[in-house]
Formats: sequence, structure tokens, C-alpha cells
Amino acid sequence: MDGKADDAGINIRALIFALLALACGHMLSTLLRTIPAISLDVMAADFATAPQTLASLTSIYHFAFAASQIPVGAAMDRFGVRPVSLSLLCGTIVGALASGLATGPESFVFGQFLLGVATSGMLMCPMTLAAKQMSAARFGLWSGIILSIGNIGMLLSASPLAFVVELWGWRAGFWISAGFGAVVAFACSCWSRSSRRRRPTSPRHCRKWPRCCGSACRDRCAA
Repeated sequence: MDGKADDAGINIRALIFALLALACGHMLSTLLRTIPAISLDVMAADFATAPQTLASLTSIYHFAFAASQIPVGAAMDRFGVRPVSLSLLCGTIVGALASGLATGPESFVFGQFLLGVATSGMLMCPMTLAAKQMSAARFGLWSGIILSIGNIGMLLSASPLAFVVELWGWRAGFWISAGFGAVVAFACSCWSRSSRRRRPTSPRHCRKWPRCCGSACRDRCAA
């Protein structure tokens, strides 16, 4: 009984760690969504483009975000939360680096397209995991926690991001976001490895199950 209680405690801690890590991914997506709005004038001057033109080009992020919702949801149902979340985080890192390395409107649009696709499932990942692993009462609590952590990205994209842009330039916002995405991806990979290490405990019970059923059947027939 103590071993089962310990396993249950470990599983709960791993689940909470995974939910917090994935919620930080949602926070990253809300931060990346607002970086162009905060630094639009500086970016327009750097690209030698009118701010109105650059603002219209950044809408590709939202189109890619909306168009990727259904495919990402289908992939999550087919492959699970772990591989999809890791793939999306890797795509977010690549998109942030591509946006930070952009030399013109065309390359920046490409980076925004990658970010739109990669961040489209950042809210679905923790919500899906919580819905599958939590009870209805706990899901209500954790959905609020996930949304609250995600909204921190909006707060970071205000004065803190403006300070970073003023001090180091608009590209620094994407560099910092890429580094934070790497930290979140590493946390999710640690969660995946720990869950895989605990998974082989169940087949031993499954191998014992036919023998137990067989002995029970023999005892019943003998009676």
C-alpha cells in the first residue's frame, strides 16, 4: 500500500510539473503574439518599411494560428500531448529565431508564419492534459491556473518588453523568447522521460493477470 501511495504521489507531482511547464508555453505564446505591436515603429525603421504595411503583414501570424487549430488538435488526439507539445515548442524556438534574424518584411513574415503555426496549440496542450488526467472539480481549478499563467505573457509584453526593446532593440525580445522556449522544451522533455521510466511497471501486473485468472478458474471448477 505504501508503494502504491508513493507511486500515486509521484504521478501527481509529475502531472503538476507537466501542467506548469505547458502553461509556461502558453505564456510564451501570448508574449510572442504582442512583440510586433510593442516594437512596430522600431521594426519599421529597421526594415525601411511603412509601419502600416508592416502591421498588415504581421496578420499572417493570426491567420496561421487560426488555420492550425484543427490539425494540431487532431494530431494531439492521434499522437498524444507529449510529442505534439515538444514539436510545437521546437517550432516556436525556430520561429522566434527566424523572426529575430529577419532582414526584411519577407523574412519577418516567414518567421511570423512559423510562430503562428507553432503557438496554435500552446493553450490546447495543458488544457487537454488536465481534461484527461484531472477530475471535473480539479479541471476547473487548473483551467483557471493555466489561463492565469498564460496571461502573465501579456503583462511581460507591456513595460518589461518595452524596456528590453529600448535597451537592446526589438530583436532581443525574440532572442529572450527563444531562450525561454528552450527552457520550457527541456522541462517537457524531462517530464516525458520520467513518465516513460515509470510506464514499464504496469506490464508486470498484466503478465500476472492471466495466471491469477487461470488459478481462480481452476479453483472454481474444482469446487
